[in-house]
Amino acid sequence: VFVMSNDEEKAVEAWRYLVADSVVNVYIMDGGVNKWLDTFGEADFKTAAAIESSGSDMLRYIFPMAYGEKHPASAPHEDRFEVAFEPHVVLAIKRGAVAGGCG
Repeated sequence: VFVMSNDEEKAVEAWRYLVADSVVNVYIMDGGVNKWLDTFGEADFKTAAAIESSGSDMLRYIFPMAYGEKHPASAPHEDRFEVAFEPHVVLAIKRGAVAGGCG
């Protein structure tokens, strides 16, 4: 399960609820939509659409219409951005009982 919000505040809250309900493999998008647009948004878009947010976890960009997958930041070109990947997930291997038991 992948959760995200404008920053991370609401995503962390959702993550806590999901983990408390024993949902496995729950992940948060680092920095949320704002960091995604900061990183992958075109310079013209960031200049024209940037707004001052009035609180935490508020979107810092304004969209005059719904772009969806037509917005360039929705599928950034790998060759145009250099982003270092830092793995944050540590996979745990669950093992059965070592000894004892029936059969």
